[in-house]
Amino acid sequence: MGTMRKVQRHILSLDGPVVTASGFNDEIAIVTHASHSLPSNDQMLEYRVLNIRYGTQTLRGHLPLTPGSSLMWFGFSEEGRLSSYDSKGVLRVFTEQFGGSWLPLFSASKEKKSEENYWVVGLNASKLICVVCSSPETFRQVTPKPVLTLLDLTFPVASSDLGAETLENEFILVNMHISQMEVVAAAGQDTTALDDQAFSLEAALDRCILRLIAACCNADKLARATELVKLLSMQKSVKGAIKLATALKLPNLPERFNSILEERLLNESKPVIAQPAVTFNGNEPAAVHLAADSKPEASDTANALVNKPSTTTTATTTTQSCKTPEPVTPLSAPKLSAPIFIKKKSQQGPKISKEAPMADKKMEEVKDRGDQKEVVEKTPPGVRPTNPFAKSASNREKTSLLDSIKKMKNEHTSKT
Repeated sequence: MGTMRKVQRHILSLDGPVVTASGFNDEIAIVTHASHSLPSNDQMLEYRVLNIRYGTQTLRGHLPLTPGSSLMWFGFSEEGRLSSYDSKGVLRVFTEQFGGSWLPLFSASKEKKSEENYWVVGLNASKLICVVCSSPETFRQVTPKPVLTLLDLTFPVASSDLGAETLENEFILVNMHISQMEVVAAAGQDTTALDDQAFSLEAALDRCILRLIAACCNADKLARATELVKLLSMQKSVKGAIKLATALKLPNLPERFNSILEERLLNESKPVIAQPAVTFNGNEPAAVHLAADSKPEASDTANALVNKPSTTTTATTTTQSCKTPEPVTPLSAPKLSAPIFIKKKSQQGPKISKEAPMADKKMEEVKDRGDQKEVVEKTPPGVRPTNPFAKSASNREKTSLLDSIKKMKNEHTSKT
């Protein structure tokens, strides 16, 4: 397999003799024999669709053929739909509906004359492109240049009891096109360019349904008419059906159509109810509850601040409550390395050495007011706080002078 410019990319071995192959963009469809022919001489064929760019297989399955026929044409439509045409004149197109199925879109037995055969060239969304060959020839002639013929795609529907086979065929065909657009939208592809076409198809479908409703009313098929009204996509189309039933003076039918319209309006007017958040104990949302449980206690916060290095002056952590609960992401407390404390030698005697540890201790105040927690370090590091219970320096000097006088008197008394 290769690209359009004959760059060879992949070489594969298939599990059966190759019948034909066809390409579209980055995909190639291959038909092979799945097994030997049946005793009735019917062929057992298998198809697969490969994506050359991504090296994947997108589709694979058995290729349906009309009993007693052989494959005459196989390829893609202009929109990229996989299609096949057999010798019995049945054209089939692959669709994603029902898990992947083949829909018969054309039957030459209802279109061609007895002395004609169709050589298929291609197809689009609504037309089959072919060359009309004179019987018994089944292949087109090289010369003169053949003339292309466009034929309408029609489902081989059963005979209609309404005499409206054309309307029923149009109804099925438009429904198929809308379903294909829904599949494209469900796949996540960009459908902006198809918006106008989708609206036109919905309007055409409503017009077709209204004509079918009129045919049902004229044929006294009121239950079928009621079912068709439920398939209308626009409100003005339902109102048109009500006017039609009123004009035909059919009993109880306008009331049925009106009840269908009221029910549709009621369903469209219902507000979308938002799902409530899951709560614990009926108090607060789960996210807020979990965040509250993960908050550190005041003692843990204070311990973290005690071990904070001396370069930081003040640490404050504040959590504010909101009126409306919102998910709160808990923040883990930073890991702080404890500073190395070096015990200094006492230089002022025993009294000063006892007061030094008290001066080195940091004073902290923890304020817990409802939903706010504030930790304030009152004394900045590096500054020795004043002790209200310690004696002043002047009193300390006076006390030491009196002690020395008493000591001298005691020594003099002991000598005498």
